[in-house]
Amino acid sequence: YAKLPIHAFPRDAMATLDVNVTWAAILERLSKGHVEEARGLARELKGQRGASRQAAGEIALRLSACCAEQELSPVITALREIEATWSETVCLLSTSASGPEKWAACAQLAKRFSLQDVLDPGKALGLLWNERLDCPSPAELAGEPTEDVEELKTSSSDPRERATMLLRSALTQLAQEPPQQKDALKDSKEALATFRDLQLPECEATALLAVSQSCIDFDMQEAFQAALQALKIFRDQGHLKGEIAAMHRLARVDQARKSFDEASYKACEALKLARQMGDRARELALCETVLEVNIAQDRPEKALEAAKDAEVLAKIFESQVLLARAKCWIARAFGAYEERKMTGIKAAEEALQIYGTLNQKHGEVEALEALAAATKEDFSDVSSKSQILAEKFAESGDTKEEVHCLLVAASCREGKDSQKAMQLLQRASSAAKGLRALQGLVLLRMARLHLDREEPSEAMRAATQAGSIFRNEPYPTKKIRNGEIEC
Repeated sequence: YAKLPIHAFPRDAMATLDVNVTWAAILERLSKGHVEEARGLARELKGQRGASRQAAGEIALRLSACCAEQELSPVITALREIEATWSETVCLLSTSASGPEKWAACAQLAKRFSLQDVLDPGKALGLLWNERLDCPSPAELAGEPTEDVEELKTSSSDPRERATMLLRSALTQLAQEPPQQKDALKDSKEALATFRDLQLPECEATALLAVSQSCIDFDMQEAFQAALQALKIFRDQGHLKGEIAAMHRLARVDQARKSFDEASYKACEALKLARQMGDRARELALCETVLEVNIAQDRPEKALEAAKDAEVLAKIFESQVLLARAKCWIARAFGAYEERKMTGIKAAEEALQIYGTLNQKHGEVEALEALAAATKEDFSDVSSKSQILAEKFAESGDTKEEVHCLLVAASCREGKDSQKAMQLLQRASSAAKGLRALQGLVLLRMARLHLDREEPSEAMRAATQAGSIFRNEPYPTKKIRNGEIEC
């Protein structure tokens, strides 16, 4: 933040710049042993308006007091090395879970000292909260995806513990492919009822977020109302982190029901709050939402701005995976322009190279799709890369990735060589036989191509087969239901 010019921020976000720059300056003074100077800056920050700035100031004062009593130089140096914001600092001082090397090392260093007093001002704002009702890990703070582990729902007789396990079980089900939304909704509603009976507002609002996420594909009104209730509870509690999460969830619901203006407004407001709070992991997630909404609205400039913000965050996190994702977003944003942009193609190719080096197979498919989106005219290079990757995945037994690569290759051929495109789709259909939902999507693509080729009988056969697959899918997503309607 310190490197950005003043004009990079809108007028109503000036406080965002102030709190983050001031926090960085406080850590710098503490690293040099200038405790009184740090206290002076902390008092000035605490005297400003706004719960975030006042909490950051109080945390800085307490951290300064700890530095005067204990030798915290290693911790302060570690915090500065990862450019930790004030909210991230609180989390890192209270957790010891695994994560990126520098982040986990910082958390381990903090365990050697008594810093409980520093954490208290941030608890009211929800700094130690996440949607699993757990303390955020260093991995989560650094924007890395965390693996959900299925919890036993009946392993505790304590109602609160059991409800928490139900909530985590729901989130695990939502993270599966395809998401088991109906089962997740059942578990999250049961958790919600328990938390309400126990009068635990933070837990109740968290369960409402899970309810909203569970039913977004089949009951958007319930999804919206659940997120709205969560927002009200978090706001009444002064729980800033939860408020940002609820606003993000509302933006995602608006996006799903194609209310793009509303979605854009809510996502941008949540983004301002996340920056003010120094929650860079949430900021990164919101950048993706802002990107998608602006692409849907044909606003490539704003989409590109969000993608480049994500690239800056990825570089701060020093994560090659996040950097590759951000480059894919840049390519997709350039793909939304009417004219062809070589910068977008270059970004997708760089992402493809990074993912290949890291052996991130799903990422390679994502980069390939971004490359196709950024390419406007000659698709021969995309088609060639798609088929080479499909061969590689076929040899390694990665069927899902193979099929997606063949679909990209077919889309590159559909306009110029429908015969070749059909051959690629037939190959994809054969490969996808063990993946029913994916095979249905391939058959639907074949039906469309048959119609383009004026082959109604073949189109009818493919559409009927696809419709049967979609209709019998045990966990139908919105995409599958829409596919069934189209069939």
